[in-house]
Amino acid sequence: ALRVSKAGDAGYNQIEFYSYSWGTSDMTSFEVDPEARVDIVLDKKVYAPGEKAHILFQAPFSGRMLVTIERNHVFTHQYLDVVNNAASMDLDITDAHLPTVYVAAVLFRKINDLSIPLLAGHGFAPVIVERKSNKLDVQIRAPERIRPRGKQTITVAIAGEPGVALTLAAVDEGICQVKNYKTPDPYGYFYARRALETDTHDFFKHLLPEPDRSRLSSTGGGEAEMGKRLNPLGVQRFKPLAIWSGILTTDGNGEVTVPLTIPEFNGEVRLMAFAYKGDRFGSAEKAMKVADNIVVTPALPRFVAPGDSFSMPVTAFNTTGSGTTVMFDIETAGPLRAAQKQVELEVGANQERYTPVSLVAGPLIGAATVKLRARALGEVLESTTELPVRPAAPFATDAKTGFVDGGKNVSLQVGDVYLPAGRKAYVALSPFPVSAMAGQLKDLLG
Repeated sequence: ALRVSKAGDAGYNQIEFYSYSWGTSDMTSFEVDPEARVDIVLDKKVYAPGEKAHILFQAPFSGRMLVTIERNHVFTHQYLDVVNNAASMDLDITDAHLPTVYVAAVLFRKINDLSIPLLAGHGFAPVIVERKSNKLDVQIRAPERIRPRGKQTITVAIAGEPGVALTLAAVDEGICQVKNYKTPDPYGYFYARRALETDTHDFFKHLLPEPDRSRLSSTGGGEAEMGKRLNPLGVQRFKPLAIWSGILTTDGNGEVTVPLTIPEFNGEVRLMAFAYKGDRFGSAEKAMKVADNIVVTPALPRFVAPGDSFSMPVTAFNTTGSGTTVMFDIETAGPLRAAQKQVELEVGANQERYTPVSLVAGPLIGAATVKLRARALGEVLESTTELPVRPAAPFATDAKTGFVDGGKNVSLQVGDVYLPAGRKAYVALSPFPVSAMAGQLKDLLG
């Protein structure tokens, strides 16, 4: 609002207006007067239940002030006299204030005080409350490195805390990084700073409602038909490692032992433990490497087409300190054949070498499987990879129209030129020329 008055005169003229800005401000008005703000200063950043918070109010003018303690409802309220633009109060912190409460202040001036054009002042400040004993100290005891295809015991401990419910998850670190997945923090979640859910209103300024902006996007459609042009074969190229222990309970020593069955896998695993007991929570994470002495990796394309021939490099990485001979057995299933059934590779200590294997895709489409069995250092290692043999040509539609005279027979020749997977045909008959739009009518009428 803009007020104009004559010096020494109690009367004035006033005009109210709103200021808007398009763009990042999203049409928000700027009617808030910063000169009417009540600054609230706390003596500490974080409080514990049982402590006393000393609160100082710095006001734009003297008067009467309503102070409330709020979050999703009003806990308490009281009135303070603001003298020389300042006031103070003490607040006893309790468990009910966990994890956050807000101090809200509404300041009123005397009705006969015309020295300033402000009618009211407002202020808000969060009070952060934390009980450190509500955070459980979770520890994971696991080896730094293990072997795949076997059982491994992981110990999760909460010192001196029997009867704590907890769970353990072991997930491929690569998956966690691709998804940008952070280890959950239940304590941080349940005791995170809470938003102020109460609303404060006054009638000192008649606020107009904000205009309701409609955001319209262009209409869509046809996405289902686009799916026909995707690869009709879906295979799970990589088998993700994700293990969950279920909910367990710590013993009298505050520990629990979790047996994990590790599948065929080479890489880093993130161990994540989460625990709770009543209103107390905790979490921990630990990295664990899973690797064979000889790491075998086949390099296959993402897909092939019928009749394709290609070379598959088979890599062997010797992580030990002695050289060895690696004997590979190659097995294929589905529409794929290997030119060699067995290859041999000499790999030195801490050395990586590869050998090529020729593969040919058959005339049909489908999911193919390449299985490698490596024998070295008295061990047998296996690696299985799925590979889709997809159609060489994209999805196509062949439509023909014609006429049939009454009482006549017509033979339709459908050539066997399409792959069996995804192939279908239908005939539409109509006494009207709309049969040319049979596909559209089918979608319209269902």
